[in-house]
Amino acid sequence: MFLSEETELFSAFANTSRYLELEAGESLSFENAKLYDIEKTGISPDIMTKISGMYLVGRDIEPGDYTLTIADEHTTCYYTVAPDTLTNAEKHFLNRTQNTAEITLHEGEFLEIRNCILKK
Repeated sequence: MFLSEETELFSAFANTSRYLELEAGESLSFENAKLYDIEKTGISPDIMTKISGMYLVGRDIEPGDYTLTIADEHTTCYYTVAPDTLTNAEKHFLNRTQNTAEITLHEGEFLEIRNCILKK
């Protein structure tokens, strides 16, 4: 993704994630956010994870069938599956009443999770 110096990805306070890949010579500035190097997160598709964020299926997470559950009964989990990082995909919520979901992830999709446990 190429971002010019005028590009603003998000300007309001929000609990959201964006997946970016910087090319040589590009830079990124941000405030009040966490930046993770996806190459160094140590995410294994074979273990449970509750790391909130956005992941590229086929690179960060293997395609396939997964179960999502809430990470804590006192929180709400949400997840989205989108074809790219800028599509405003529908958010799906899990809570104490509906606390699990079965999802299938395909190569090239983006998965965003917040307060969820993801298990293959």
